[in-house]
Amino acid sequence: MAARLATLVVLVWVVSLAVFALVLLIPGDPTTTLLGDNATPEQVTAFRTSLGLDDPLL
Repeated sequence: MAARLATLVVLVWVVSLAVFALVLLIPGDPTTTLLGDNATPEQVTAFRTSLGLDDPLL
């Protein structure tokens, strides 16, 4: 039972790490994708702030 739990924890950690890495590797910015190419720099900055994308990771 303990071995299965340990395997589950490691698997969840590896999958989380892989998803996080893939999100960072995707080209483009989520704000420009959601707002479109015609968004002004001020709109992009305000949207990034509202989503918290300008905050540090840690």
